[in-house]
Amino acid sequence: MEPDMDMSDNYEEEYFAKISEIVSLLLKSEGIFTRMEIDKARAPLYEMLMHHLHDTDVLSTGSTVEGSYLPGSDVDRMFIDQNMIVILDEKEEINSEKCTFLLNTKQNQSCFVKLAFFNCLHESTLNEEVKEFLIEKEGVYFLSSEKYRNLKIIPESGNWLSSYASMSGFHEHGPCSSSSVNFDISCRSTDLDTTEGIQCSKWPMVALEWTSRERNSIWPPKHLIDKARDLPVHVVPVGDPTSDECQLQWRFSFSYVERELVWSFNESQLYTFVLLKTIFKAFLEPVTKDILSTYHLKTIIFWVSEEGLIKLQESNLIRVLKRCLQMLKECISRRTLKHFILSNHNLFYHKFENSDLRESIVNMIDCILSDIISVLQHCRLPLENVKLRKFEKSVIVSEGNPPSLTKLSEVLIELSQGSDECIRNKNKFSKYGAAFGIMISMVRGYVEGSKLTELLDIFDQSVSKLNVEIIFALKIFSIIRLGILYHLDYINIMDPSPLYFEGGIFKSEFIDSSNLEEKHIRLNAARSSFDLGCSLDQLSGRLYQAMFLLVQNDLTEMLEGIAKIFEKSLILKYEGFCCSSKNVKISDGEISITNDVPDICDENIPGSVCYDVILTGHDVRCVPEAVKFECELNDYDKASFYFLYHPAVYYYFLAFQLHQRLNDKKNKFKALGQLEHITKIVKNENDGHRALNLLGYCFSEVGDEEKAFATFRLSLQMKNSAYNAAAYHLCLMVMKHIPETYLYLRNV
Repeated sequence: MEPDMDMSDNYEEEYFAKISEIVSLLLKSEGIFTRMEIDKARAPLYEMLMHHLHDTDVLSTGSTVEGSYLPGSDVDRMFIDQNMIVILDEKEEINSEKCTFLLNTKQNQSCFVKLAFFNCLHESTLNEEVKEFLIEKEGVYFLSSEKYRNLKIIPESGNWLSSYASMSGFHEHGPCSSSSVNFDISCRSTDLDTTEGIQCSKWPMVALEWTSRERNSIWPPKHLIDKARDLPVHVVPVGDPTSDECQLQWRFSFSYVERELVWSFNESQLYTFVLLKTIFKAFLEPVTKDILSTYHLKTIIFWVSEEGLIKLQESNLIRVLKRCLQMLKECISRRTLKHFILSNHNLFYHKFENSDLRESIVNMIDCILSDIISVLQHCRLPLENVKLRKFEKSVIVSEGNPPSLTKLSEVLIELSQGSDECIRNKNKFSKYGAAFGIMISMVRGYVEGSKLTELLDIFDQSVSKLNVEIIFALKIFSIIRLGILYHLDYINIMDPSPLYFEGGIFKSEFIDSSNLEEKHIRLNAARSSFDLGCSLDQLSGRLYQAMFLLVQNDLTEMLEGIAKIFEKSLILKYEGFCCSSKNVKISDGEISITNDVPDICDENIPGSVCYDVILTGHDVRCVPEAVKFECELNDYDKASFYFLYHPAVYYYFLAFQLHQRLNDKKNKFKALGQLEHITKIVKNENDGHRALNLLGYCFSEVGDEEKAFATFRLSLQMKNSAYNAAAYHLCLMVMKHIPETYLYLRNV
């Protein structure tokens, strides 16, 4: 039914305005816009850390950094080839450190180019790998996109993936190696698209039209266009599938610019994009798979925003959404969708050639436009909050039977009353999660102390109102990692064992074990670092300090330190991979796992949060005995960069160790009982086998070999791997019952 058949023009306008405001407020309360704002803070920090700590240049793109993520969305990332560069003119100054290719646009569409080998001042940089990618044609060597994709991107697409994910089902997807990634923590599968780009020395001439294009709107603003001109452009390995030279062609990528464009969206633009994707996934994607993509939808949003026919404000949300669908319909009908930056390139070139399919999709969009409100009801808004879903059901109804404007006004008022709290909660919770994710990226490989020290200055220069909580957590975590390295230096001075003599702040320097002053400097630096590290959160920061004091056998100070954890009762937002969808409660001298929601009215930093304890194989000399096994095996496991303990698990393990050394039998067994209880909750989660190993070790320490054996066996059932320390714990238990062998091996 057409709305204007039953609605007056004034009523229709007011009706859509009220619905737009309500839907906008629902999406705002869900934290959609907050998510994008945090993505704007998180992604550059992550990319800066990857470059500074791991000498890897990567760009996070797509819905996971644009605030438009929906269930089923894929994860996109582009690594930047650091050994190659593309020049546009033979007269350009050449970077002597990189293999140089000259852009060749002859006989190509504007978006596709060939890369002719131009120069390599140092022959050593033209290594065998680069030679493998070249194809000779008419006396010119071209960089083959097909060879580059098959020989470089697909083999390396698993690099820098979380240790808690496994990949399968590799296949080509445009310039990307696409694979299915299974994340243990969420028991879900996500498509991961990975590609590599080669940076161009400057913008191509065909793209400069965008920077001076006449516009009738205020979007994109001039300052953003000026900023975009300074952003890099890349080529990615995919050619025109209709060309005879497809295997030689590369495609321009403006991913940096497009990400900035999305990040400049106001709330109305972002919510339109989210709703458009929601409708696409529910109705259009099943019949247009591999023809229509969310990239095309993003391009539609760009064009609608630039044309300026409808003011981009929340009361116009439905009108803007309908305009986007109308433009999409027109583009499909004409089989023409211009690239937003390279406007002379048609994204629908050789798409929608089947007239029957084209007509059916156009008719489907017409049906969607005829009753857009009931369509939104059918595909459901991306809302997780139960309260928000109730509001959605009360207003998202068929246009044929709309609620009164009075009813809509009442709903809007009621929804507004709780929206500020929802938004604040989402904001703070999301920043905690962003901080933990970046912490993980910091320990993917050995990081020298000098780089961590430099990083503290970089953080100070990068802080803003948007990222202050994230920066704070990253600074404190960097200080904790420095503390571990200072402690490692101290231990290396005290016991320069050739088996362990590596790492530390001054890894490459000779450490004089006879220099007592050097020893005290390292120990005091470590102590100060762990003292500062206590402010990381409300729990885990103190656990790193407690671990240091336990290894140093400073039991009195350790006892005083962990007592501070219980100075006030708290419910903490848990951020980590070791337990899904649950928080942590501190009350009456105990730590437990709870479903209760934390109160984050306190605006202080760090706030009511706790993180997993993050350790690496390099920390082996700075951890308690039971954890050394995990460190050693993690160091040998090339697929794993780090490992984690749930903070409640690690607290009770450390408490057990403390009371064991203090000969406090009562509190020792109390801690053991609590550790057993917590481990039952997390044993089926990520690194649950490691929690079981700590529990088994503690059972062994108190002489309960039956429980220790059963716990280690369960650990092996949970993770049957040569890198599971349970197998080695069991071997040691068996050797204890073979005295001669045990004593011989100990002496060796």
